[in-house]
Amino acid sequence: MKYTNTLADTKDKLNYEYLKGKTKEETIELLGLCYNDIHTDVWMYRISYQVSFFRKNYLYLYFAKNRIHGIELKRFRTS
Repeated sequence: MKYTNTLADTKDKLNYEYLKGKTKEETIELLGLCYNDIHTDVWMYRISYQVSFFRKNYLYLYFAKNRIHGIELKRFRTS
């Protein structure tokens, strides 16, 4: 996960706003493809601010017409 580790330096959603408007090809160059399918309109990346088995952070990218139009951060806790 070397690509998403560079994104994990900060916790602020605004730092991901620069991704809006990027194409799928540009997103692959920046973040990698990981386990995403090139033909789907929702891509997910696991990001980590620090190593934790109980807290999982995910970045969701929503595409419309091959460009990112939505960005969402979700945090899950496992018990």
